[in-house]
Amino acid sequence: MAGTTWIIDGHNVIYHVPRLEKLQTSGAKREAREALAEVCLAFAARRNESLVLVFDGVPGFTEGAGAFGHLEITYAPYGGKADDMIVLRTDKIIDAGGRVTVVTNDRDLKLRLHRNATAIGSGEFWKLTKPPRKPTGEQRPDIPLQDVEAFFLEQEERVLQEIQEQPERDRQRKPPPRRTSADSPRPKPTKRSSPQKPAAPRKRSLREEKKPASKEPHVAEKLRMKKEKGKRKQAKRLQRRKRR
Repeated sequence: MAGTTWIIDGHNVIYHVPRLEKLQTSGAKREAREALAEVCLAFAARRNESLVLVFDGVPGFTEGAGAFGHLEITYAPYGGKADDMIVLRTDKIIDAGGRVTVVTNDRDLKLRLHRNATAIGSGEFWKLTKPPRKPTGEQRPDIPLQDVEAFFLEQEERVLQEIQEQPERDRQRKPPPRRTSADSPRPKPTKRSSPQKPAAPRKRSLREEKKPASKEPHVAEKLRMKKEKGKRKQAKRLQRRKRR
């Protein structure tokens, strides 16, 4: 393909993009790689340039590796670092007369690159992956969809394979031991409280029975007498005012 070949230090970009780093550190490593691959695929298709996405290698692990039109996903061999593979691919393309831009924040890797290679940081590359805004009414150029379809078809096949292998994994798992009635603790018997007998009425003593009733008037009678006394005083004050 014409133009520049982009070589991406995969894990270096993941750890310098907050959204991808959150997936990687939370254990969703495959989701982080797939999210980066989708962005790289759209970027390469929009620019009509080839892009090589290189990840650090794990012995016997090549999940998602392959060519998808403008995008190539690969792992460093024998469980090695991506740096050595990036240097070799860069030298090979430049010696053949091509142009290479390497995306990484690794200073040691930048020092090892071919003198004619261009290096940019992961953050700068991530900004370039965002498509430019087009003014209203202007038609956007058509992006070939065959590369996107090839990528997602490969991911769909992988998901279907995992679904088919899931019943076999479930059979290999040992079911948890069933708890019997003998294992469950028995409830302690509760003591029943006897109903309380109603208290017998207290008997009055002979002194209380012989005690004479109080000779003081009732409280209500006292209040009535006090009220009438107040009225009389108020009437006398009014008569005095009239005389004056």
